[in-house]
Amino acid sequence: MLLIKVIKRISELGLKMSTEKTEVMLFHGRGVEVIPRHITVGEAPIDLALSIKYLGILIDVHWTFSHHFRYIEKANHMIRALNWLMPNLRGPDERRRRLFANVIMSVILYGAPVWRDFLAKSRL
Repeated sequence: MLLIKVIKRISELGLKMSTEKTEVMLFHGRGVEVIPRHITVGEAPIDLALSIKYLGILIDVHWTFSHHFRYIEKANHMIRALNWLMPNLRGPDERRRRLFANVIMSVILYGAPVWRDFLAKSRL
């Protein structure tokens, strides 16, 4: 298994891997019937994850980004919270509107350069 080779190489370099912080995701085709719940490295079991956060993007085993799009739903919560903080008496000034927009866009577009190319290719 590739993971064991990676861990062996890490130890050859004099480094240690923390199995408590390690996440493993198994990419597989549709024909795989039995997927283990965890794998054992040395004596430590490592659970297999359905998605992993990498560079701010949630990658799932099928490369659909569905976990990530559910994750950015938090932007809606952020919008509601900011709307509650800025009561619409006479409307927010330009500075507050710009802050509001920048906060929301940073939540939505975090990691966008990573998956932008993938989305552009999938639309071709």
